[in-house]
Amino acid sequence: MPNSGLLLTLVRFLLTPALISTLWIYFYPFLHGCEFPEPPPQRSEPEVCYLNPQASHGKAPQDPNGATTGSRGGLLGLGKQVVHTWKEISEDGRNKLAGRKAPFRLLALGDPQLEGDTSLPNSDEPTFPSLKQLFEKHIFKNKEDGRPLEKELVGCMRILESFRDLVVQDVPRLFGSWRKRLDLWGNDYYLAHVYRSMKWWAGPTHVTVLGDLVGSQWIDDNEFEWRAWRFWNRVFSDGQKIEDLTALGDGSDEPGDDLGVEKAWENRIINIAGNHDIGYAGEVDGSAIDRFEKQFGRVNWDRWVRLPRIPSSDSNPQTSAPLSPFDSTASRINSDPVIRLVVLNDMNLDGPVYSHAHQSDTYSFINSVISTSRPVEDPSVLTVLLTHVPLHKQAGVCIDAPYFSYYEENAGLLREQNHLSEFASRQVLQSIFGMSGDRGAPRAGMGRMGIILDGHDHEGCDVWHYFNRSETTDISGESAETKTGDWAALPYPIARRAKLPVSSDIPGIREVTVRSMMGSYGGNAGLLSAWYEEGAKGREAGEWKVEYAACPFVVQHVWWAVHVVDLILLGLVLAAVVSYCSQWGSRRHSRG
Repeated sequence: MPNSGLLLTLVRFLLTPALISTLWIYFYPFLHGCEFPEPPPQRSEPEVCYLNPQASHGKAPQDPNGATTGSRGGLLGLGKQVVHTWKEISEDGRNKLAGRKAPFRLLALGDPQLEGDTSLPNSDEPTFPSLKQLFEKHIFKNKEDGRPLEKELVGCMRILESFRDLVVQDVPRLFGSWRKRLDLWGNDYYLAHVYRSMKWWAGPTHVTVLGDLVGSQWIDDNEFEWRAWRFWNRVFSDGQKIEDLTALGDGSDEPGDDLGVEKAWENRIINIAGNHDIGYAGEVDGSAIDRFEKQFGRVNWDRWVRLPRIPSSDSNPQTSAPLSPFDSTASRINSDPVIRLVVLNDMNLDGPVYSHAHQSDTYSFINSVISTSRPVEDPSVLTVLLTHVPLHKQAGVCIDAPYFSYYEENAGLLREQNHLSEFASRQVLQSIFGMSGDRGAPRAGMGRMGIILDGHDHEGCDVWHYFNRSETTDISGESAETKTGDWAALPYPIARRAKLPVSSDIPGIREVTVRSMMGSYGGNAGLLSAWYEEGAKGREAGEWKVEYAACPFVVQHVWWAVHVVDLILLGLVLAAVVSYCSQWGSRRHSRG
């Protein structure tokens, strides 16, 4: 048995790096500074820096007479200031000082693509086919025929060939099979680690997975159910499927949920159908959609989420009462701000399609969203569109350029696409968001306030779609020539520098293609915050503000390496303890 001193030396050598790396991967959201974007301090919010370290910015508090407390005022002065300020803060202000978290916080995860056992050997096949063939075709057959074994095997040559196949083919295939099983198991828990860490640290109010939940649309039903089981029991072990009664999507005037009231949404997973889940438009059929909806929820639905407005002391109870999302324009000023979550299956917006009936269902759903929307001019509504295939954008804006391919057979049905077509993208922007190049349209064509989140492009992308109303758009000192009346897209940082998102004359909307959470893409997670900023009292209506941030983890090899080192360290500790106890027992026995 190894000397306990040597083992303890190895333990001391590995302990520090193992401890640091383990703490890093389990607290990476904190160490990376990953947080949901927070609303800025309101003008009416008192600066009590020492009550909230996140809001302090290093400023010392002031007493009512203007003197700085703390170092000169001592604990007594600090205590008096805390009591004095606390009495002046309203309940709403106290909530803001508790962290100023946005009321709507969406954790967005893209394209987990759970792989499966299709690449593994069939469980019904023998583990060592060469040995089975040797015994069945040679040894057992020889005994039945009564011929000598030596003549059949020609001096044992066939036995040697069988053992050669065993070593060269069967054993490597067995190790490859177990390596694949271990890889699938580790991949599941790597994805689970990203989800659990972000949920624990960031505290989202809602969670969405933006399509490609599984790795192939061609797997059979048994394999699909197995991957769905892994999705719900390993990766999202505390997640819940959204049942049909929760996801309305039928044009009902049901007012939805109040933010922060129904905590069940923190565990519900908003699943989006992707091409690897149900196929592209040329492949989508009823059976693919049925099995997806059975395991993961409906492919088209919407939900209203309301931000209850806290009535002021001089407000009229009748005007501050909650109202339906479908109130008329006349009553919208007194209505509660709402977020409309729209889950859209855009896999069959383009064509040619395999199933015209299911394409019709998707367009009928879009029409129902239009017919049940509040007026375009209503600033109290924020529309959050969750889908899979990104909108069209010209080559060079994102990693994936526009691309379409079609089956040569089957009437040229759509086989693959990187983006939606220009036509389908325009329909989404003009119908769901009410955007238009016509200045005579409602709200001068600026459309509804909103944001689009999708997946599909594993590299991720962040763009601003806008309607160019002039022949030349100046971007950061450079002129970009586009045709008048065209929809165009720019990387969001460039558009922001050009102040397009705050333009009052150029319609536009932000689209975030969330980078994949797969290990080869660094285990990325998206953090979307939305909050409502009240306008000046009696002069203007408030409006929703939306911000997005990304939080990458690390490639899966690092995650594996850290846990392997931890296991080695644990083994060394156990071996050192056993070795020490053995040596201690031996010395005691020799003394006796």
